[in-house]
Amino acid sequence: MLISWGLSKPHFCVIVKFTLASKSNLCVRCRKERVAVKTWEEKINGSSVFFTLASCPDLSCQKIVDQENEKLEQRKVSFMFAKAQKTV
Repeated sequence: MLISWGLSKPHFCVIVKFTLASKSNLCVRCRKERVAVKTWEEKINGSSVFFTLASCPDLSCQKIVDQENEKLEQRKVSFMFAKAQKTV
């Protein structure tokens, strides 16, 4: 992480190194290499877009990740609902 002190406030830059040759897709929980479960193509505004659904090879780990993602999604929806109720 770099910090630039030239201006009145410090500015933080995060340098992320991407390697095109490396196409690793690690599980967020166990860090194992995820596997492609489903691949499909959709036409969006005349362009072909390819999607890949990846999953952890450890089924119990993937189940826990799915549950955590569902909790986060429910929390996000509840916050959006509460915010919409405040503006009405």
